[in-house]
Amino acid sequence: NFTVNITVTGKDTDRTVEDGPVTIYANGTKVGEAEIVDGKAENVWLNITEIGDYELTVEYGGNDVFNENNTFATDVTAIKINTTTTVEVVNNTVGNVTLEAVVKDVNGNIVNEGVVNITAVDEEGNEYYIGEAEIVDGKAIIKNETITGNEEYVFTANFEGTPTYNISNGTTTEEIVTRPTTTTIEVLNNTLGNV
Repeated sequence: NFTVNITVTGKDTDRTVEDGPVTIYANGTKVGEAEIVDGKAENVWLNITEIGDYELTVEYGGNDVFNENNTFATDVTAIKINTTTTVEVVNNTVGNVTLEAVVKDVNGNIVNEGVVNITAVDEEGNEYYIGEAEIVDGKAIIKNETITGNEEYVFTANFEGTPTYNISNGTTTEEIVTRPTTTTIEVLNNTLGNV
């Protein structure tokens, strides 16, 4: 998710550098490349996977009009990616309460790593630990068999973060209900005195 915009201009001229390749290095290691179009290469993805400080160097490969140049350097810091967490109650019956949490990065991409834990607060303000699960296939699914019913709860899903992604949390409110029952009666003898 580390991206940059690159602009190449001609020295001592107003003429636009129309094309040509650029290669980007971080601390001397190649991390990206792009083609200049009308003087620019935008949203160039860089293969930087660790948090930290880097010196970026951009090397312009030249074209028929402009010479190659690799004198541009700048210091940057790679930071963790912000996230958002959402949680949904997919089953609200006592004994089978099931919650599903989804974590996305700032670009709306699913985060497929890390752990989510869920807590709940009932109407009286009592807090309960519901459980935790690793994110698998974009979801953390947590089941709980001990929470009681016929009450509204506020559930909070807490994404614990990773070396790449920042922590985040999301909440939802749901009433947990007891399971409905059906009662039937079968009359075995309907004669007076024997019912």
